[in-house]
Amino acid sequence: MSAKLFSAKTAMRPGLFVPVICVMLSMAFLVGSYGFIRPAAESLFIHTFGARKLPYVLTAVPLVMALSIYCYGRALSKIGGMKTLLASLIVSISVFLWCFINIEAGGRMSVAALYLFKECYIVILIEQYWSLINSILNSSEAKALNGPIAGGGCLGAILAGFLLQRFAESLGTVQFVLITAGVLMPGLVFSYAAYKLAGDPQPSAEERCAAKGHLHLSLLKENRLLLILVGIVGLSQALATVLNLRMFQILQYALPDIDGRTAYLGGFWMTANILAAVMQFVGTPLLLRFAPLKYIYMGVPLLNVVMCLALFFSPSLAVAAGSLMVFKIMDYSVFRAGKEILYIPLSYDARYRAKQVIDAFTDRVSKGVTGGIMSLAGIMFAVVPGGIYTSFGLLCSLLWTGLGFALVRHTKKTAEPQLS
Repeated sequence: MSAKLFSAKTAMRPGLFVPVICVMLSMAFLVGSYGFIRPAAESLFIHTFGARKLPYVLTAVPLVMALSIYCYGRALSKIGGMKTLLASLIVSISVFLWCFINIEAGGRMSVAALYLFKECYIVILIEQYWSLINSILNSSEAKALNGPIAGGGCLGAILAGFLLQRFAESLGTVQFVLITAGVLMPGLVFSYAAYKLAGDPQPSAEERCAAKGHLHLSLLKENRLLLILVGIVGLSQALATVLNLRMFQILQYALPDIDGRTAYLGGFWMTANILAAVMQFVGTPLLLRFAPLKYIYMGVPLLNVVMCLALFFSPSLAVAAGSLMVFKIMDYSVFRAGKEILYIPLSYDARYRAKQVIDAFTDRVSKGVTGGIMSLAGIMFAVVPGGIYTSFGLLCSLLWTGLGFALVRHTKKTAEPQLS
């Protein structure tokens, strides 16, 4: 498709086509790297420490995220958005190389460090890409392009899942830690190109001086929309955590071989990403164009309520995997694309600073808190009953649905034009 035709179909302003493509390619390499490292790190951790230790390591995630987000805010204030993104990629590549060398040497704690880092790097980097997207697109462009942009990222994950499923048993799980570092390298080039072509969004004079802090946390009190988003992200990721833990609990006994389990997880995520890509390239643009966003904000959590009920009454690997897959497909595509539109009319600090706190820090803090709750349950019961995971997920889904209604009421009061 030519740039002219693409622009005409999406009403894109001249000069944005190539930067948007560069962002899509950058996200494809980033999400592709996560497609390799997520199954590899999870399988290595289960093999080294056992699935019952997963809730414990998750409790350390908020501490790592707090430090990472603070460093991000400092870097953003000092060197700006483009250089902060490039530095984040370089640090990520270096950490994966360090983990690979130490795991090969038999370092058990490097496995735990790898698991912790894979939880943090992806959200910090992906939100930086969305901060740029929300700064260069308007609402009408975002409705047409947010789905395909996310879909471009999914293509990298699909390829990663395919390669994992095909080669995990022959190459060995540890080799994919090294491959992850290599996959991130082309992302450096496309990230630099995207910023150079689109321009580095500039804050106001007050924001440039970071007068209200490197993270500008007061925005969460000043803007009720941002506070509601904190709750939604926290609840949705708590749901994702218990669905993951429940699936891993079943998977550990269903597939005890480490490389076979890695291959299964690679195939699982490949399938999830293929279905998410179909939604992102086809379903999401159609829904954002023809359906009011309020139905997305309320409908997605209600769908998760249904899936949690199904898992509660039929606790099999197939249903556990299906529940997690449905959550990820809808979260990667429709809900993400609809949520990002809310950031477009907001200030630079809301798009670059508050967004990291909401969509990266809150995301992983929620995982950590949920892991802590499940750790306490593990202390009480020795092995956490599967029904506890599912019941907790059902509660999160119901509360998320309630916040969806609150989000719709708030946007009606403020007459947000993008919700029509």
